[in-house]
Amino acid sequence: MKSKSGSAGEEISYAEAVRELDAILGELEGTDVDLDRLAGRVERAAELVGVLKARIRAAETKVTRVVEALREEAEAGGSDSSRPDGAALGDAPSAGGNDADEARTSA
Repeated sequence: MKSKSGSAGEEISYAEAVRELDAILGELEGTDVDLDRLAGRVERAAELVGVLKARIRAAETKVTRVVEALREEAEAGGSDSSRPDGAALGDAPSAGGNDADEARTSA
């Protein structure tokens, strides 16, 4: 999914927006800033920041929905069909493992 960047209706990816914003910041931090371009570059930077914030909010919303759906499934006692043992979400084996298995492998 791409998001509008603001200028001329073009679409820009998150990574492209970050790269462009980084380039603009580099220009603004330089010692030979072109004052004739300064206002336009600052305006473009503000547009890019808006695009990035919107993309982050959208991603956060999607992640929240997925996590909530998984939590609801786990609370309902659903099983995760992607697990070969069919165990419900959150049913992970203990970190210590099985004592009988450990005894066999250490002998």
